Amino acid sequence: MLLATENPKGPLAGLLTEALLHACLRLLKAPQTQHSRKAARTYESVCLYIQENFQREITRKSVAEHFGLAPNHVSRLFRQEGLMNFHDYLNLVRVSRARFMLQTYGMTLKEIAAKCGYNDTAYFCRVFKKMSKATPTQYRAKKAISS
Repeated sequence: MLLATENPKGPLAGLLTEALLHACLRLLKAPQTQHSRKAARTYESVCLYIQENFQREITRKSVAEHFGLAPNHVSRLFRQEGLMNFHDYLNLVRVSRARFMLQTYGMTLKEIAAKCGYNDTAYFCRVFKKMSKATPTQYRAKKAISS
């Protein structure tokens, strides 16, 4: 309003314009705390859900439906809030549990694969080897020796 009533070519107009631009820059650079906190909470809830339900058949779509989100939004959450994508996180949780089971129980690989959410034992072994740099059998033998 001051610019409209004053001489627009005077020094005050330039200073007010500059102050307005700086205020706009500050707002643009400021983190979107409300939105990012909600995204972080949603991401943490999805991760917790995966940790509690890893043994079930979990897909990006089923997780999205459970939380009332679009599947692409789940992918975006993992890309923005996490350090890996959805499927890598799901496999990490499952393989971590499989490692524990290999060390603790004398179950067969087929039983461990099934209890960790893998229907195909061969696929489970491929994922395990990719993530652990050893097959499940090698991992179990190595841990048995070091115990």
